[in-house]
Amino acid sequence: MHASADLIEHVFLISVVLFLLCECFLTARQIIAAERSVGSVPAGFENRLSLAAHKKAAAYTTESALANLVLSFIGAGFAVFMTTGHGFTFVAAFLETLSDTTLIVEWALLVVTALLMLLVELPFGWFARFRVKERFGYMRQTRREWLARTLTISAAGWGTMLPLSALLLALCELAGAWWWLVVWAAWLIYILWRWRLSLVRGVLWSRASRPIENSDLRALVADFLSAHGYQMEDLVVMTKPGVWKHAHVLLVGTGLKRRVVVFAHAAAKLTREELLAVIAANLARLKEHHTPWRIFFEAAGGLVICAALGWGSTHPAFFAGLGFSPLLTTEQPGAHAGFTIALALVTFPILFYPLRPLFNFIFRQMQYSADRFALRTVGGAELTRALVKLHRDYASTLTPSRIYSLFHYDRPHAGMRVQHIRSVIQREKLPESGPSDLVKFRTAPYLDREHPTRSVLSTEMAIRRKMHEEAGRFSRARIAAELDQALQKERSYVVDDGLEENAPTDETEKPELQETLDHAQHEESSAPKN
Repeated sequence: MHASADLIEHVFLISVVLFLLCECFLTARQIIAAERSVGSVPAGFENRLSLAAHKKAAAYTTESALANLVLSFIGAGFAVFMTTGHGFTFVAAFLETLSDTTLIVEWALLVVTALLMLLVELPFGWFARFRVKERFGYMRQTRREWLARTLTISAAGWGTMLPLSALLLALCELAGAWWWLVVWAAWLIYILWRWRLSLVRGVLWSRASRPIENSDLRALVADFLSAHGYQMEDLVVMTKPGVWKHAHVLLVGTGLKRRVVVFAHAAAKLTREELLAVIAANLARLKEHHTPWRIFFEAAGGLVICAALGWGSTHPAFFAGLGFSPLLTTEQPGAHAGFTIALALVTFPILFYPLRPLFNFIFRQMQYSADRFALRTVGGAELTRALVKLHRDYASTLTPSRIYSLFHYDRPHAGMRVQHIRSVIQREKLPESGPSDLVKFRTAPYLDREHPTRSVLSTEMAIRRKMHEEAGRFSRARIAAELDQALQKERSYVVDDGLEENAPTDETEKPELQETLDHAQHEESSAPKN
């Protein structure tokens, strides 16, 4: 089918209008969902959140959704200005007066585009991510600290982009008309690096860890994995890497032999059955091959986008329809990779907006499938208690709009997961607790049913002390200052959980060493004397 410049322009402008209308509708649904549930705290969270705090979270969710809607309008307006407003044409024409080399012009256009996007988003992002939280008391950084941190992260990302984009464009130029396959290969390398090399090898195996010595727990986890065809290589505890916001337990390794990694915050908070339920949910992801499926869908989505890039780079109508003069793009020598990628950075988030809920829906179904496996093997009550204890984002409402979260979150909210577990139990008429073959584990002398294990806490406390002493790259003064700051942050109990995958966090969690020590001291003070 022949695509004319007028057709492409009309498709883009219609996409912008539909994008804004959809965001307005989603924001309205989010506000309605938050305000509708202010009368009572959702089931399962009654002992964790007061009704006043729940109402405050609903009000914050309303203003936060409106602020994000403003960001959507700003982004759409910037996209229209750079395309039909001929912003790309003006910038490219200016850059071509500075250099006669097309490759340098393309690289400079990419850099300028990224910089303009940063400068346009920064002031409105400050209002959405800082000012709203500051008004509701959820922000514990000063304006100068937040701005310095945001600028540092942005400058680091922009600086990293300079050499990487130059290398990518050079490779694309060598590939000629098939340059978009080079971009797709780079995307595949990034996916594999993120899932296997960086997160599993580079982060986990380089971190200090200690085995959990409790024989009852080791036997419990080993028997559970063995019942499902896996062998436990080791059971260790370690601090959670900062790059992971949602992980609590990991099953790392290859084949049927797995190393069970329990992060310190989960070991300090969960009872035995709750910890086993979290392990079961992670085992479901392993048995159902969630990670390979995620890689497949992300690779397929990247292929579609890269193929669109390759098609657009050879059609003058693509550039003309988006307000980018073909005289400055397709009429120039080379593969035109830089011109096409710069145009895609601004327009593709709107053109491919309908793919977001599709991919989020797929990834959320994987999470729900893992929860169903855990509630059938360990118990819904155990998994629900674990989710409630591990959840920390009480700034946002516990009852977000399902359709809003489908567009904006790639994983379901903890409140939605609790509701899903309850609905499955009612629909399939399952018992609240786990199956009868786990009764022998509930009577094992590992944990009190209502409190975390003293043995794990004492072991974990010793582990964290040793790890604290081994952290030679930090001075004692810096550790003490960070600890004081973390303790002050923990007083308000609310921490941003980072539901949006790419949203920057405004604070760091309290170090698990101090958290474990606090739990241990509480247990020792409340324990009956022999």
